[in-house]
Amino acid sequence: MPAPGEEKIVFGMKESEWTEFSFFEHQLGVLDTKANNVLMTDSVLIIIITLTSLFQTGVPHEVKEIASLATVTVLVSVIFCIRVIWTTWAVVDPKEGAKPSREEVIRTRNVKTFALKCSLIVLVISLILYIAALVIFGLQ
Repeated sequence: MPAPGEEKIVFGMKESEWTEFSFFEHQLGVLDTKANNVLMTDSVLIIIITLTSLFQTGVPHEVKEIASLATVTVLVSVIFCIRVIWTTWAVVDPKEGAKPSREEVIRTRNVKTFALKCSLIVLVISLILYIAALVIFGLQ
């Protein structure tokens, strides 16, 4: 039991440090969950675009080009999501005694947040392209 005025140690950190670290670690988990949801949406879009546009007969060339561009942008969105779910700080050998600093966890969170935002922006672009392909197909 810690002496009065001393913080107890949790996983090699003062309790206040552990609480702060847990908060940032939770945020990383939230980002991973959101990225997984975007990846599922990307996967469904890839299947829909491929089945409805690329392999269907009688589809105008312009529609296939726009649908192909939409597929490429979905794949770019997947690349950004992979950056979000890529975990490097958690694979440090515990024997080395290295633990991520607060600043490292915050930097990791910020990079992952930026990648998730980029992924969502690219996903919206792909949806716009897919809608354009459908509109062009409907006009012809």
